Formats: sequence, structure tokens, C-alpha cells
Amino acid sequence: MCKEKSKSILVVNSDPDIADLFAEMLRSDENNYIVTTTFTGKECLWEIGKNKPDMVLMDIELPDMNGWDLTGKIKANNPDMPIVVITSKIDRKRFILMRQLYSTKKLVNDPESRKIMDITFFSSPHASS
Repeated sequence: MCKEKSKSILVVNSDPDIADLFAEMLRSDENNYIVTTTFTGKECLWEIGKNKPDMVLMDIELPDMNGWDLTGKIKANNPDMPIVVITSKIDRKRFILMRQLYSTKKLVNDPESRKIMDITFFSSPHASS
């Protein structure tokens, strides 16, 4: 029986502790996600060019560019790549614009994306199974 390839997720956050926390939660899932972390927009673009992850999980505030601009750059070359944006600060006008440009219903209907969201936001990396 052929085992399905593990999904790869790129976590982008300027705070290494937060990036590592998300990575740990995703790696602890039984699906054995392959998780890579980067801390800048430039590193993110390089990693996408090198390895093309199945999904990007990123913060809006990065040291070298904002996540809105980074989303545009990613989508220019990878229009079907799912991007989950995580932020505690939001510019409402920009949010509406980005939602119109890049949001799809696929995320809501895609079981894999829903599972990743559940792991990332609703589980503890140290919870026992």
C-alpha cells in the first residue's frame, strides 16, 4: 500500500518563538506535516522558490515587508497556493481588499486546510492524545 506524501507547511513569523510554537503544534499531528519556518518576507519567497510548500501560514508584520505585500508576491507566481494570515493587528480597508483579491471558498471546504487550522488554533502542543 502506497503511503500518501506528507503535506508541507511554511510558517512565516518574525518572532522565532511564535514560529516554533506553530511548527511544534503542526508537527505533533498524526499527519506528520513537514514544517519549515522563516522569519522575513525575503526568506519566505526564497523558501517558496526552493521547495514550494503546500500551504503558507504567516504573520502580517514582518521586518522587511508587510504580509499584505508578501501575499501579493506569493500569489503572482503561485496563484493556487493557500495562505493563512495570522495577525493581531489589522487594517480594515486592506483586509477587505486582500479578501476580495485572494480569498477563496476552497479553504472552508478543504478538509486538509480545516484540519491545519484546528491544530494551529485549537490545540495545545503538549496535550496528550
